[in-house]
Amino acid sequence: MTLRDWLPIIVAAFVPLVIALGTWRITLRLDDLEIQRAEAERELADQRAQDEAFQGYLDQMNHLMLDKNLRDSEEDSEARTLAQLLT
Repeated sequence: MTLRDWLPIIVAAFVPLVIALGTWRITLRLDDLEIQRAEAERELADQRAQDEAFQGYLDQMNHLMLDKNLRDSEEDSEARTLAQLLT
């Protein structure tokens, strides 16, 4: 048999190999994208948790400043102690 006779057989064997390698590469890329997406979601959730905690702190300090007159309170007052604990 000559090379010309073997060529269709070689090409026929090569095509599934190329398809398999391409599929494998696409799968790896999709896995990488999924990992990146999951990490971005975790970072976003962490940021939201920090934002909510900070907003809660601001709300409590606002309450102490406006409702409990923190600015003019005595040094050993309950409002100052609470503000120090929160901070």
